[in-house]
Amino acid sequence: MLRWGCLLLGLASIALGVVGYLMHPPVATEARPVTINEAIGLFAEHDRIAVELDAGLDVDHRLFATLTERPHFTLKPTDITYEVNLAEGDPATLAPFLGNRVRLSAGLDAGAISLAVVSPRSIGDDELRGERILAPVSGTDGAVWAVSPFFSADDPERKTWLTAIVLEGVVSRLQDIGENLASFQVEYDYDQIRQLATTDLGITIDDHTLLIDTGNDEVSSGLYRLPVAGSRGALWAMPFYDQMELPPWAAAGPIRGLMWAWDADGGFDMDLALVSGLPIPARYGVIHHDETGAGHNEKTTFGLKLFTGLGGVMIAVSLAAFLLRRRRRSA
Repeated sequence: MLRWGCLLLGLASIALGVVGYLMHPPVATEARPVTINEAIGLFAEHDRIAVELDAGLDVDHRLFATLTERPHFTLKPTDITYEVNLAEGDPATLAPFLGNRVRLSAGLDAGAISLAVVSPRSIGDDELRGERILAPVSGTDGAVWAVSPFFSADDPERKTWLTAIVLEGVVSRLQDIGENLASFQVEYDYDQIRQLATTDLGITIDDHTLLIDTGNDEVSSGLYRLPVAGSRGALWAMPFYDQMELPPWAAAGPIRGLMWAWDADGGFDMDLALVSGLPIPARYGVIHHDETGAGHNEKTTFGLKLFTGLGGVMIAVSLAAFLLRRRRRSA
């Protein structure tokens, strides 16, 4: 059994290395000097190409990676906790902070929805681990809700949270609760929560309802991206990590790096367009300024050598085992 296992794993490892190499083939090591229109024209021919773009960055449209799964982007730095005055319970006060951490002086209304947190089992009923509590924020008429940290059974912090007068957490849309709490395996999805809010609490939830996740402990990566000035959303540059400083070449360029062509699809690109206010074409380019053609080729070749080398060792072990077994039988 070991012989056949090693043989199959060896062949699979070699195949994986070859497929990875073919999916990320080598590129020219010398950056090609291009204008914006020339760079856009390269999308049809190349998935990746090293370029030196004669342009600067649109520094007024920095898009920061959020502290949530959804939305993906925010216009505000994410290494700050923002003090927010929820004026007259108006959710529009919180909307600019989607994906950011906020602190506000507000309590919770009576009435809450318990979101059971379970561990799925392959056989039998799921195991109940604890809960997260969903409650409307006072004075917002159900337009803003808060969700608690994870509470185990009989956790004394549960009561403390329900009576809090200051809330701190990360802002998102309630409709995205499934994605943002995916790791907790909560009992209800968004549609079920809407139904429970209507039937049990008499509150109408819509797609504009906001959520403050007080159990979100994500730490800012500092990551952000910038559109290329004059590209109308067709070219972007990343990654940048220092949220207070821009690279010295940001305004005037040139921008050097490995340009990746991306096909727009799904929520990621919708967020990119919505938050930036720029039209995102069906195919657009992202210049990774910290990558070069030579660096890309080195990583691709290393992967090929690693997987084919491991595959070769496993096949050699398998063949040696087959040969040893044959000798024993003939002895």
